[in-house]
Amino acid sequence: MKIQPALIVFVLLSVVILWGDASPVRAAAKSPKPVPDLTKGGEKDDKHDWNLGPTGARGWIWGRLLETTDARQILITKVDKGSPADGVLEVGDVVLGVGGKLFTDDARKSFGRAITEAEKAENGGILRLIRWRDGNSSAVRI
Repeated sequence: MKIQPALIVFVLLSVVILWGDASPVRAAAKSPKPVPDLTKGGEKDDKHDWNLGPTGARGWIWGRLLETTDARQILITKVDKGSPADGVLEVGDVVLGVGGKLFTDDARKSFGRAITEAEKAENGGILRLIRWRDGNSSAVRI
């Protein structure tokens, strides 16, 4: 019995289509977990965190497949002793915004832009943050 090339192509395409719909990546994209509000008891959902530039701090930022577009908060997960953030940020703090304004877009990218802005000579290296700690928000400077 000779197998027709069209049949082989059909079977391979069917397998690829069926496997693609069942893959973990597609499943995550179809039913994403909601973005947690860390100021209202929401919790981080994995162990991945990011360096927060020259601040000496690290923070967890919500994301899906390393995409942080919907993140509006940064949970502080580490602060190095003697770093610019030491004494200003603590593990468990939540950064809600930069430059006196709450995050309105990707918190990771906004934080990066704020660092760039702070490093300009006219801004004297001052990074302005809105920090949430123990139920209270306050303006702080690094």
